[in-house]
Amino acid sequence: MLCLAAFVLQRELAHLSLSEIVRAMGAVPVGELTMAIALALLSFIIGGWYEAAALRAIGYPLGWWRPLVVYTVANSIGHCLGWSVITGGALRWRLYERDGLTARAIAAMAALSAVPFFLGAWLLLALAALGAASAIGSQLKFDAGVIRIAATVALLSLGVLLVLLSRRGTVNIGRLRISSPGRALLTIQLVAGVVELVIVASMLYVLLGGSAQVGYTQFLVSYVAAVLLGQLSSVPAGLGVLEASLLMLLPQIAPASLIAAVASYRVIYEGLPLLVGLSTLCADEIRWRYRAARVCNEE
Repeated sequence: MLCLAAFVLQRELAHLSLSEIVRAMGAVPVGELTMAIALALLSFIIGGWYEAAALRAIGYPLGWWRPLVVYTVANSIGHCLGWSVITGGALRWRLYERDGLTARAIAAMAALSAVPFFLGAWLLLALAALGAASAIGSQLKFDAGVIRIAATVALLSLGVLLVLLSRRGTVNIGRLRISSPGRALLTIQLVAGVVELVIVASMLYVLLGGSAQVGYTQFLVSYVAAVLLGQLSSVPAGLGVLEASLLMLLPQIAPASLIAAVASYRVIYEGLPLLVGLSTLCADEIRWRYRAARVCNEE
């Protein structure tokens, strides 16, 4: 997938120079940058809220500040490293073991951390495709009726899955056994996934400003599909895959404006949080080692 993304980027951006993209980035108004930063901050708060709710659901209530810290570290660093469930899970293990969580509980948190995104992406793609079937069909040269049918089937399938998972206990699907999270946590997962995706998509849409040239619903479908492809590719931060997917799905937007907006998006949503996450991880390590050394001295 990375090779395909590189081919698309080379084809679409061959006529652009780096200076054009830099100029387009510099042309983003301060107000839009401020709004994008606020949306990025809100998305991390939503993620921390879900992390705290998931901890309570598995029997380890840690308030709200500690889950927010761990979410920020695991999400920002894990996303940039790729294979975020595994890398984020390793970071959660490093941080949560100090709070008394068992290995099984930490593994559960690593698995639960991925659920909101996929539930949210499933629901948003189906709803947006249903609402913008004509526009999507026209762009992709595909029959709008088929898109509506596929979106309806996706919604019904999601509904069946949610009903099954809302029951306490274990759900058996063939040979696959899934421990149900229960109705309360499942609702939180769905809400957190949808809200966070909408917030982050809105951040990129704000950065595009007047160059968007596309309705928000169609943009949302394209963004969620591009992020999903980036996640499935396991390329660190979906680098290249996200850009190539958006260029293919949003041909109405000038490539220079789109790439400049995505570059600004990466700085705000990935670069700055990565610095915060690394700093927070280092601070937590220092604090923990200092506490352990003080305990040893007292003994």
